[in-house]
Amino acid sequence: MIRNSRITVFTISFSAVLVFQAILFIKLQAGLLFFFCLAALAFSGFNIFYLKRTRPLYSRHGLPASVLLYILILCYFTGGLFSTGMFLLFLVPLFVHVLDDNKDRMIYVGIAFFILLVNFFGYRW
Repeated sequence: MIRNSRITVFTISFSAVLVFQAILFIKLQAGLLFFFCLAALAFSGFNIFYLKRTRPLYSRHGLPASVLLYILILCYFTGGLFSTGMFLLFLVPLFVHVLDDNKDRMIYVGIAFFILLVNFFGYRW
């Protein structure tokens, strides 16, 4: 059973973070990151659309995957391990509670840990 209220709260909180970061990117005059943030915000809006169209499987796995992709690209463009977006990586265990299966939760937490290791050791191994 998928709880739509958890997915809705997660989508709204992720959208709030994206709006806040989009404002910061405008202030920093970082156009590429601003447009990337808008694309992630549009994906979050599509997620609410799919949730209302009773496609919870897409919403359930689309949100954690989009958060991990957003964190990976943000950390790549803003400095790796010393990025200000790295704190979002520590919120992944909180955000994966939209999933009902513990196996799926552990997969997303493992991917988040892998992203942390890649940023810790650098992009050139």
